[in-house]
Amino acid sequence: MIITPSQLKILLVGSNLLSDEVFTKSLEGAKKENVELGEYMVNKGILSDTNLGQLLANFLRINYVNLSAKKYLGELGIYIESEDIGGTIGRNAKLQLSNGLLSVSSVM
Repeated sequence: MIITPSQLKILLVGSNLLSDEVFTKSLEGAKKENVELGEYMVNKGILSDTNLGQLLANFLRINYVNLSAKKYLGELGIYIESEDIGGTIGRNAKLQLSNGLLSVSSVM
């Protein structure tokens, strides 16, 4: 499914993530630089890739998976032994840096 710029505008401005003015300037900038609108906004720091990913996943009614956390943990020598991204139950994970304690809770 392709999300048009007008649909993206409704999502971003309607969610109060961007003003109409910022969206319009971003669209013009993306056209000028010949890049996708989402890529332009992330590269310019207008939106984080996480915010954009979550918003699009919600719109498409699919699960959002933040793969950057796994990448960064691997760079620190912390490897994920297993993962579960299926189902209809969300999960929150909190890592306490002071003692390395990881707690995971389910969100219904």
